[in-house]
Amino acid sequence: MAVETITPGQFHEHARQWENTTLTTELLLACGAVVLAILGIVGVFQNDLAAIAVIGVGVILLFQGANVVLRYTELLYEAGATGKAHAAEVSRGITTEFLAGVAGIVLGILALLRIVPMTLMSVAVITYGGALLLTSGESIWLSSFSTENEVVRRLMHYMSLAAAGGQVLVGLAALVLGILGLVGIAPITMILVALLATGASILLRSSFVGGFLPDFLRM
Repeated sequence: MAVETITPGQFHEHARQWENTTLTTELLLACGAVVLAILGIVGVFQNDLAAIAVIGVGVILLFQGANVVLRYTELLYEAGATGKAHAAEVSRGITTEFLAGVAGIVLGILALLRIVPMTLMSVAVITYGGALLLTSGESIWLSSFSTENEVVRRLMHYMSLAAAGGQVLVGLAALVLGILGLVGIAPITMILVALLATGASILLRSSFVGGFLPDFLRM
């Protein structure tokens, strides 16, 4: 019985299609989270919109984790690397974002059901802040595999450094704001501001890692 094999070109094409689909979804969800956070800050259905934004950011992290694993797998596939050891290395790349995303979705749903919403949303924000800190180096790592000319490679590296630095600052801010909300200092305001900053950071990171900015540089 013949076994159908996938050529490197076909694998790369399927990877690009999946990446473009998930990137579009990430950007739409991030824009939605930013809009919901702004509406909540100005006083429109604050609790409900904050809970929905928490769920949206959790879904984004799931997509980001899947995209990171796809990038790792693609690089290993192109290099001809196989085996359980490499599979284990790839699987670790999704752990932080996957766990943070699942936790955030669950906490957001419970908050939407009015189960101690301020506490749960504050914990979700703290979780997102930690995830941003732990994954801040991904864009730098991925950009280091660029095969473009020297000028484009340097530009991409500097842009990835800026994106990673901004993500670290947003992660720290989300941690602080989440803790302040958890201890009862204007919790809904702290949560919404943290979600706004997190959504904006995800927009920047998704645009870079997903390929919009690198593609612009290649033009």
